[in-house]
Amino acid sequence: TQGEVIVDGCNVAATRGDRLSLLRRRIGIVFQDYKLIPQRTVAENVTFVLQAQGYTRKEIQRRLEPTLKLVGLLAKADCFPDQLSGGEQQRVSIARAIVATPPLLLADEPTGNLDPDNSWQVMQILQKLNAFGATVIVTTHDEQLVRRCNPKVVQVSPGENVSKIVSS
Repeated sequence: TQGEVIVDGCNVAATRGDRLSLLRRRIGIVFQDYKLIPQRTVAENVTFVLQAQGYTRKEIQRRLEPTLKLVGLLAKADCFPDQLSGGEQQRVSIARAIVATPPLLLADEPTGNLDPDNSWQVMQILQKLNAFGATVIVTTHDEQLVRRCNPKVVQVSPGENVSKIVSS
């Protein structure tokens, strides 16, 4: 209910205008409910972010294939979201969040709507991204999955003060 969020030296609540826009480009977000555009293919959903940020067509194409390979969906590039399983849709959401290589990835209950096998696959992708150097923050209620991954954990309980969750 109170406090500050500082990302890369920037107080998020106090940041406005161009600086806020630049900060947002450095954060990838994975939603629990995927937030995919139903009328766009997997490739179009992933590249949408890059188009919005003004990347050239050549740079977009250069980034697309390795990103889809990383999440195991290269063969599904021309499929629409309704042709995919829930796990595949979540991996498209991850691909969209990481295609611009943000240093910070926020994942809000990324496994909440998935079966155990797909949940594990998503967590393995997030761990791989962390190994590549991205800071990955995941919110989850799945304690067993967290234990299986063995990451650094900060548990926040109601009424508890947390002075520092992630430091550089």
